[in-house]
Amino acid sequence: MSNEERRSFFLSRAQQQNIVSSPSIRFNVVERISTRDYQNYFDEKIQKQIALHGCNGFDQWIRKFIEEWNEKELRIGVIGTSGVGKSTFINTMRDLPPDHPKAAKACSNKEGTTNVGAYPDVKNPKVVYYDFPGTGVPNFPIREYSETFQLNSYDFFIILVSNRFTENDCYLANELHKCQKKFFFVRTRIDQDITNEREDRGDEFNEQVYLDETKQICQEDLKSIPGEHPVYLISGRLKNYTKWDFPKLVQDLIENAPGLKREALVHTISANSHEAVEQKGALIRSRIFKVALASAGIAAVPVPGLSICCDVALMVREIHLYLKDFGVDNEAIEILSKRLGINLEDLVKVIYGAKMVFLDADDTGIRRLLIEKLSETAIVYAAEEGARYLPLIGPVIASGISFTAVYKVLHYFLEEIIVLAHKRIDQIVAHSR
Repeated sequence: MSNEERRSFFLSRAQQQNIVSSPSIRFNVVERISTRDYQNYFDEKIQKQIALHGCNGFDQWIRKFIEEWNEKELRIGVIGTSGVGKSTFINTMRDLPPDHPKAAKACSNKEGTTNVGAYPDVKNPKVVYYDFPGTGVPNFPIREYSETFQLNSYDFFIILVSNRFTENDCYLANELHKCQKKFFFVRTRIDQDITNEREDRGDEFNEQVYLDETKQICQEDLKSIPGEHPVYLISGRLKNYTKWDFPKLVQDLIENAPGLKREALVHTISANSHEAVEQKGALIRSRIFKVALASAGIAAVPVPGLSICCDVALMVREIHLYLKDFGVDNEAIEILSKRLGINLEDLVKVIYGAKMVFLDADDTGIRRLLIEKLSETAIVYAAEEGARYLPLIGPVIASGISFTAVYKVLHYFLEEIIVLAHKRIDQIVAHSR
């Protein structure tokens, strides 16, 4: 602590009141303790929450603030004629095998009707995939499609074909363009096409050349649509999630989702590619700020020992969210071992190595590691417990210390879990060749 900060403890009550009420001085004190972003803590609404409800009220309020994304509904339309692999694609996006009880069933949506199948994600039911009938079915005029299905009520669309894009697909895309709706062109069953081409051409077959040629043909089909629209070549099968353009498709879906709905999609979509892992990591790094903010609010309430107890509970809850988000929690690893046909014990050793602490069923290991990391800042917490009893300026300093401690420790755990997630992807790729 600098001499200037030490002198602030000995200011008169009137001078301390002036510091707390002066944003410029107050922010300077906190900047030296934590970060510039932490100025948001002094938002009027947060101060009001603490004043009205204390720790319990603030904890509930900040938890709602942190989980805001969980209340946002995301509606994703999947359009294509029967047989293009819509149900397979929807199941893969939901990380479900075709025999799962909640999996979308092939041909469940009868062509020529206005029925739209709805398939909520099993992890987040507010993210819903809608199975639309194709645009080229008999007795169904394409020019009535947009109005009949109220396309304006959906967030974005994925237009699937298994061969060529048609005039009807282009018409629909132009209608979506007029409505300022995002849409993505997806060419499915590329795995089957590659297998067939390799059998036909033998040693002359070049996969990359074939993929480039296929994309070029698709782009020719879509030249009447304004703007640039990539074509994603994928296999909708779950085991091929990491291949061809599937990771890029998922990445672009996330980047084009609006606001908090993007956060909902990132938390919901399984981290089945290195790209998805990095996107989740970027989002959670920004989330950590909010969680540390919650800790800071708790630290500002003068009850001895309260902040350290609340911080541990808060961080354990967060760590479990990260493990689940990245697919490296107990349940997810068991499912993965069955899916890949790998012995569970062997898979755990490869992914976790010396990090078995993350698999403790009762959180004992996680809590112990948390305390170990927090003990590295024990002197900081000791300073916090004393500082909060200083008149007025104490809570400002204490909350800044708590913010910094939680912020740093959660970042440590997040980076450790991201490493595990990348090892998990390596195993998926290695066993899906």
